[in-house]
Amino acid sequence: KSMMTTVNSLVAFGLKPIAGAMVDSLGRKPFLVLCPILAAIARMSVVLRGHPSNYVLYRLLINLAFLPLWPAISAYVADRFEPGSLRQSRAMQRMSLVLTLTGLLALRVGGRIGSARVNIALSCALNLAAAFCFLSFAPETLKKEDRKPLKIKTAANPLSFITVLSKSKRLMALAPLYMFQNVPDYDSTSRAYYKKKFGWGVREVARLMFWDRISGIFESVCCLDRPLIELLGLKKTAQLSCIVGAAQCANTAFTPKPSTVLLNSALDPLRHGRSVVMSLIQTEAKRQGIGQGELQAALGNLLFPLRLVCPTFFTELYTHAQYGLPMINYIARGGIQLFISTVVIPKVWLNLGHLPEMVEDRYAEENRMRGKRSS
Repeated sequence: KSMMTTVNSLVAFGLKPIAGAMVDSLGRKPFLVLCPILAAIARMSVVLRGHPSNYVLYRLLINLAFLPLWPAISAYVADRFEPGSLRQSRAMQRMSLVLTLTGLLALRVGGRIGSARVNIALSCALNLAAAFCFLSFAPETLKKEDRKPLKIKTAANPLSFITVLSKSKRLMALAPLYMFQNVPDYDSTSRAYYKKKFGWGVREVARLMFWDRISGIFESVCCLDRPLIELLGLKKTAQLSCIVGAAQCANTAFTPKPSTVLLNSALDPLRHGRSVVMSLIQTEAKRQGIGQGELQAALGNLLFPLRLVCPTFFTELYTHAQYGLPMINYIARGGIQLFISTVVIPKVWLNLGHLPEMVEDRYAEENRMRGKRSS
C-alpha cells in the first residue's frame, strides 16, 4: 500500500501539468463527463474480479480519473463566477455542502448494506449518474477565444509549476503560505492517537466525523466568512484561522475528557484562512493571464514535496513518542499554526502590495450588490 501511494504521487506529479493544460485547451465539460466514467470503470473492475492485481489497476485508474477532475471542477466554477470572488467562494461552499450531505447518506446506506461489493457497485452507479448530469445539464464554460494552445513540451514538465508561479512576485510570496497551510493535512495518526489516549474505537471516531460534517453543513448554510472578512479584513481573518487551529490542537492534546474533542467541530466555522489565501492566489493569477486549469495543476505539484515527506515524518514522530508524549503531533501542528499566524502571514503581506485591498474592495462591492438585490 505504501509503495502504491508513492507510485500514485509520482504519477500525479508527472501528469498534473498535462491535465491542467488540457482543461484550459479542450474545455471543462469533456473532463467533467469522462472522469466519472473512468472512475466507474475502475470500481467495476474490482467488483467483477477481486484479485490483488485488479486493486493495482483500480488505484492507477482512479488516480488518472481524478487528476483532471478537480482542475476541471475548479475551473468550471471560476468560469461561472469571478475568480477569487465572494460568489465563487459561495459556489464552492455549496458544492462542499452537497458533497457533505452525500457523504453522510453514503455512510448511512453503506452501513446498512454491510457488503463492500454492493457499496462499490453503488459508487459505480453514482459515478455514471454524475457523468450523465454533467453531459445533460452542464454547459461548456470555456469560450473558444479563451482557450489556450496545448503546448505538450511545456505541459510535460512536472516542474512547470515553478514557471507558472514565478510569473508574479505576489504568487511567489503566497506559495510558502499555501504550503504551510496544508502541512497538517498529511498527519494520518489521529485514529491511533484517539485509540491510545481515549480508548476510542470505530464508533467514536465515526461520531467525531459525523459532527465534523455537521459543522461543514452549518458553515455552508451560514457563510460566516463574509461577516468575518468585513469585520477583520483578509489578513486578520487568516491569522484568526491559524489561532483557532492551534487552539483545536491544544484541546485535542491536553484535554482530560474525550467529549471536549467534539468542541473542535464547533470552532471550524471560524477557520477561513485557506479560502482567503486561495482568493488572493486566484485574483493574482487572473491578472497574470494564468488559466484556471494550469493554476490548479501548479498548486497541486507545489504540494508534492509535502505529500512525499510529511506522512512519513508525522508517522515516525508519533511512533517514537507515543509512549512518552503521544500528543506530540498535535503539539507540532499547533506550533505550525502559531508560526503561520505570527511569522509567515505578516512577512507574506509585506510583499502583496495592494492585492489584499483589491480583493477586500471587490468583496465589499459584492456585498453591497447583494444587499440591494435583497431589499
